[in-house]
Amino acid sequence: MVDKNAPIAFLHIPKTAGMTLHEILTDQYPHTKQKLIYTVDYTKTYTQLSEEKKRKIGVIKGHFLYGIHEVMPLSPVYLTMLRDPISRTISGYEFIKIKKDHPFYNEMRDKNISLKDFLNNKCVNNFDNIQVRFLCGDNSMAFGEVNESHFELAKKNLLSNNLLFGITAQKIRHRALPL
Repeated sequence: MVDKNAPIAFLHIPKTAGMTLHEILTDQYPHTKQKLIYTVDYTKTYTQLSEEKKRKIGVIKGHFLYGIHEVMPLSPVYLTMLRDPISRTISGYEFIKIKKDHPFYNEMRDKNISLKDFLNNKCVNNFDNIQVRFLCGDNSMAFGEVNESHFELAKKNLLSNNLLFGITAQKIRHRALPL
């Protein structure tokens, strides 16, 4: 059973409708102290907080890996969203092509990199199996090195008593992408 005072840890896997859930949490918990963690540096600032300050945070949300509960004073309820991996990959690729402040935007634009080349050339090291990476709590593997043990750990974590998840349901509208 989950403690009613347990903080919420929204594990936002990129391109899985996370911004929608982010906004819902902001609206539903307006008087609750919230902490955004969208970079490794933000994670470090959280881990360096005193236990007293951590206890005051009721909602943590962002691009962090499963396992943040290990540095939290109270065991959280994790929330996450999942998405069809192919749709998520295509969406991530399209996002990089339009997000001007993304580290790979200029290269994608200048070289007009196709989805096939993007994946074959392993342009973004952690782009493959990102849902498994986040849920197993390990993002250190090189592109293509996520294996069955990572998948089994991700499933175990996903099915734990303190993780609630939803599946992004959407009408599949794939337009032809240049391969």
